[in-house]
Amino acid sequence: KILLLSFGIFWFAIICTNVLNVLQYTSTTTLLFNKDSSAFTLIIDPFISTQQSQSNTTTKAEDHNDQNAEQVILMKEEHASSVGAKAKDVPADIPISNSTSTQSTITPVAVATGTVPSIASERQNDHTSSSLPNFQRYEGVVIVTKVLTGEDAEKVGHMLCFLQHAYNDRTQYDIVVFTTMPWDEQKISNLQKVVAPTKLTVAVEGPPLEEQIAAMTPEEKEFLYKRCNVAAGKNITWFNYCTEEGSKNMSNLGYAWQAEFRSYHIWNHDAIKGYKYMMWFDSDALVGRSWDKDPMQLMVEKDLVILFATFPYGILRHPLVKEKMEKTYKKSICKIYSTKEKTLYPHFCDEKHSLKMTQIGGYHHITNLEVYRKPIHQKFLKDFVGDYRFSRLYDDQIAVTIPAIMEQDMSPPGIPRVVGELGSFADMDLRIAHHGRYGGKRGERAPIRHDSLYKMVKDSWPGLEERCGKYF
Repeated sequence: KILLLSFGIFWFAIICTNVLNVLQYTSTTTLLFNKDSSAFTLIIDPFISTQQSQSNTTTKAEDHNDQNAEQVILMKEEHASSVGAKAKDVPADIPISNSTSTQSTITPVAVATGTVPSIASERQNDHTSSSLPNFQRYEGVVIVTKVLTGEDAEKVGHMLCFLQHAYNDRTQYDIVVFTTMPWDEQKISNLQKVVAPTKLTVAVEGPPLEEQIAAMTPEEKEFLYKRCNVAAGKNITWFNYCTEEGSKNMSNLGYAWQAEFRSYHIWNHDAIKGYKYMMWFDSDALVGRSWDKDPMQLMVEKDLVILFATFPYGILRHPLVKEKMEKTYKKSICKIYSTKEKTLYPHFCDEKHSLKMTQIGGYHHITNLEVYRKPIHQKFLKDFVGDYRFSRLYDDQIAVTIPAIMEQDMSPPGIPRVVGELGSFADMDLRIAHHGRYGGKRGERAPIRHDSLYKMVKDSWPGLEERCGKYF
């Protein structure tokens, strides 16, 4: 009886703990629902379940489980054959012309760019610790993030202030904030003050949704409105929630667009076309301490394709992705394995292996833009997103993973070019909090809310309160 009672108390404690986690995360999700395209991105602790239970998902809220994702693939193929080649073979460039003989591409609009000299104090002196190293500033580096609207400006300001204090006050790399919907000038000005004297640009990614829909074929419009449960003739917005055929999971149209944009359109966007390296941060990826090692030094000196924070971060099993890889690369990756140094290498598909590809976490990585702009990788990425507009079948995380692994395979043997920050090759822990964990791994939990992280670290992080306190 004592053993049974002890066992019952043990499991009751675990259940209560998980219920508290769910309540905490649901509260955060409600906040995101009101402000962000990544609504419902965090419902429960993704680490309660195993890696395998996250198949076809990411902790960034990939919207499909294994069974639903496979059903979506089958339903998509049936739809493609039913609407004809005109809808199926739509090029990935947008907006899509109604004419089959011409196509136009995104016309990016830079909302605002510049610095705020009036408050351009010497930020590097804000650090009260004299032990921090001065980093070399490399040419062609840009820090990039993305949001849906100007309502996210405060959240971006918090993220960037943490990053500036931890690192970029010493290097002064330009910053580009992509937005789907334009910001008002006051929000842009306020954000520029947060990072001053760093140059910051807020760039609209492309045409308004109305123009993109107007450029669709009738078949494409009908398919989109059906997925989003919007009656013909009614307005559709970025905030409409849509499903893929064969799946009950939903994501809003803005979130589906960000996956498409980050998978393909971002690499040649005018706002970053003059840069060679992109240091990506999700707007909810928060740095928790000053960096004593420079990831850009490793990236440049070792000629890496990608330096990533987390692997594995979800699993892909979509059979059509295998076909897309073979179409471009004449081979397909079925699995990716990680060495003890946290460098990644492919295991190509053969008769004995099916597609079960783990992927790099998308919340933070540094990429060599020139590699992703290569014609062979652009061909793959265009085909990757090209089945139809605003799809959530595939994710930007697998889109950044496949070209990197293929490029690694094309590199001389024994030279690692796809490297993890936490491995012994890189040997750096940048302490980036995302979705309640540092580095996306089991271990020490991290606050989810920006203000909670600030309160937790302000007393132990020299200079943070002076640098960022007024923004909280």
